[in-house]
Amino acid sequence: MASTADEYAAKEKSSPKRKRSASTQTNVPTSNKVSTGDKVPSAKKLVGKKISGNVISIGNVDENSGAVVIIGEIGSGERNGVKLRETKTGTVIVSFSVTDKSDGISCKKFFKGDKSADAKPFADALKSGMTVKIAGKTSFDDYAKEVCLFVDAVEILPQTQARTDDAEVKRTELHVHTTMSAMDAVIPVEKLIQTAADWGWQSVAVTDHGVIQAFPNAALAAEKSAKSGRPIKIIYGMEGYLVGDDWKQKNSNHVIILARNKAGLANLYKLVSISQLKFMYYRPRIPKSLLAELRDGLIIGSACEAGELIRAIVAGKSDAEIEDIANFYDYLEIQPIHNNDFLVRSEDFPNITTDEDLRDINRKVAALAKKLGKPLVATTDAHFLNPEDAICRAVLLASKSFDDADKQPPLYLRTTDELLREFDYLDAQTAYDAVVTNPNQIAASVEVLKPIPDGLYSPQVSGAEQEIRETSYAKARQLYGQNLPQLVEARLEQELKPIIGHGFAGLYLIAQRLVKKSNDDGYLVGSRGSVGSSF
Repeated sequence: MASTADEYAAKEKSSPKRKRSASTQTNVPTSNKVSTGDKVPSAKKLVGKKISGNVISIGNVDENSGAVVIIGEIGSGERNGVKLRETKTGTVIVSFSVTDKSDGISCKKFFKGDKSADAKPFADALKSGMTVKIAGKTSFDDYAKEVCLFVDAVEILPQTQARTDDAEVKRTELHVHTTMSAMDAVIPVEKLIQTAADWGWQSVAVTDHGVIQAFPNAALAAEKSAKSGRPIKIIYGMEGYLVGDDWKQKNSNHVIILARNKAGLANLYKLVSISQLKFMYYRPRIPKSLLAELRDGLIIGSACEAGELIRAIVAGKSDAEIEDIANFYDYLEIQPIHNNDFLVRSEDFPNITTDEDLRDINRKVAALAKKLGKPLVATTDAHFLNPEDAICRAVLLASKSFDDADKQPPLYLRTTDELLREFDYLDAQTAYDAVVTNPNQIAASVEVLKPIPDGLYSPQVSGAEQEIRETSYAKARQLYGQNLPQLVEARLEQELKPIIGHGFAGLYLIAQRLVKKSNDDGYLVGSRGSVGSSF
């Protein structure tokens, strides 16, 4: 791998570097002009004169902007798709929405008099998902009760190309959040698997906050990808909330838990259940001693800045304390520095004021990994798929009253080369090992697992068969007397034989106990769709 790392270092030295600042990490342009790195492709004129002038982001458009030029994608669906409407005066209005990386806006084009016949061809030429360049004037639309762009000219642009991972040896991402990380991430797990497969990755992890609900759909998506000739291994994991044995402590520390094999998957399931049932305190917490007890088959990573390792470094703890913490983990994690820009903004961390301070944290983790002989692993901690999706997570966090929701860190999924560029301040070999070699080695050590085994696996409850039979007969005798009519007894046996014979006694007993407990507590319930209610 040394030669590959050296080739990467040489390529980087000959390539121009683009600096990024914390203030632009929400990926919303801060000026009214398209950046010099954005190439506007040649256009096909659809209506109006050829468009000239500077393109501005939709996020910078308001009702007072006047004449503007924008580039965006036409929306879809009943609300945002292309619609055609004729007014009582004969004017035909074509309306549609356009979005870019910063925001969206409603657009309208009016066709009056002799021009009304041009409306339908114009509307037919506009398709959902099409990239267009539009010149027009902004104004508040009293009819729609919103700011609209009244169209003068439209040009169709070639479709923008999706990002691709063109590295010869591709990386593995070990820290990703899907929509199952409630109110925190916006990546559908199916889209994650599809993107990883499109990029030619061999594997990818799923690590939602405290839960594993994405596992079934991840497995289905992987099966679908394999059938299309693009097999991909899912690494089943979770980002847990780690606490000491005094588990009601105020703050929990994040920890990455990956299942290496079947024993690890079983232990992961136990940790999820126990944390939800016994140690829930705002979040499902995992005592460190419990994790140590159920560690067999698991791979434990030190996680993000909310993990105890980086928190100890930021807090200025001694080297001995930091090494003691690091020794608990199987690998040590680093992330792009702008993931942690809030440390610079916050007054709570007076020793962290610059990007260089953030780089020093990662350098410290890298040196620690080398000293202790532990793999250094670079991750993106992805909460959204592409840079422009930051606004979607901003909406989620704003709904939770986060003051800095609009200052989104760049938590998007990186390609191999994109992530390598994030660590160009490390020596080439260290960066390459962290981004490519070490994650791939961890992924290779993980078995291909099924989160839900094939076949039926009914819950087993000790003595369920006898209890179901006795309960049924006791109720029947209460209704029909000690000597049951032959018809009743035959019907009982007809029902009980398949329930018990096929191993469903435990399932029905659980249903009966849930209903009985609720009724005994004064809640009148049944279990719709389950014969278990009858017990």
